[in-house]
Amino acid sequence: MQKHLSILILVLLSTNLKASNQQDQILEQLLENSETKRQYPALTANEVTALLDTPITFGYIALQEGTTIFGRSIQIATASKWAHITLILCDPNKISNNPSLSDQKNWYCFQAYAGHESHIIPWKKYIVLEPGYTVVRPIMYDGNTADRPEFKEFIRKYIGKPYKSSSIELCLSACRSNTKHDPQSLFCSELVALTLQDSGLANLDMLANNYVPADFSMQSSKPVKLIGANLGDEIAVFALNKGVYGKTVDKFINMLSHIRTYFSSRP
Repeated sequence: MQKHLSILILVLLSTNLKASNQQDQILEQLLENSETKRQYPALTANEVTALLDTPITFGYIALQEGTTIFGRSIQIATASKWAHITLILCDPNKISNNPSLSDQKNWYCFQAYAGHESHIIPWKKYIVLEPGYTVVRPIMYDGNTADRPEFKEFIRKYIGKPYKSSSIELCLSACRSNTKHDPQSLFCSELVALTLQDSGLANLDMLANNYVPADFSMQSSKPVKLIGANLGDEIAVFALNKGVYGKTVDKFINMLSHIRTYFSSRP
């Protein structure tokens, strides 16, 4: 079953990479006329340096449904509703089970994103570019330990890494079949897994490039456990009307999830 699933994932993702690149080109054209900024609004090197000089920590994990063909393919390939994951940086004193809109205005995403090097982008700008259904899970630290300046070293370590170009490695991650790991290029869940592990927040039981966004969700059968902290419940922070297409894809993904659960439970 796993081999057949690998083939299905490979076909789904590899056939959609070109379509995803076309959508990236359309996005670039839209941004050219955007009042927000005339290029993808990631922070510059100087802006990153200035941000890391302020009190900031890993505050939340954000999970997002797909809004592009590539994103939807990831959902289908992993039989889950999540296509993307990012770490949210925020004030250590502003981590909450009920984040306010004013708090969210000061959030930043640390992420690996297709077509770009790993980067930091203001949350309020990112959510405009990718307006998919989004939830966050607060990282609830034990005691008064959220202020961890050493975390910033791992942001500096992994920022600027190119996005993973191997579609085969991306595909194999969905069925935990990667046997080696090269951190010189990263995809979204790989960056999150690697950062959490290297910063001492998690002790992972498999290679970082075998994690997918759904592994960090509440629906995961083997949820990621943190060290010295816990992941809170999923909190919806952004939602749009999906329309007929989105709802149809959701039903298909739900069916795939049931199929996967059935086969994984067989002896």
